[in-house]
Amino acid sequence: MELIWFILAAYGLTFILVFGSIFNPIRPTAGKLGELFHCPLCTGFWVGVFLWSLNGATELFNFE
Repeated sequence: MELIWFILAAYGLTFILVFGSIFNPIRPTAGKLGELFHCPLCTGFWVGVFLWSLNGATELFNFE
């Protein structure tokens, strides 16, 4: 069940970062960061790495 929560959190965060209109004023449009924030696969990978790194500091995802 924890894996499902992790997947849903990663998907939601990726969708918000790539397609959310709230980030339009601050989302980079040129360069490598511009490419990163317009590619759901690239952003999703880094969101997964970020959430995995938070795993030890939070009780949200417990993989044992």
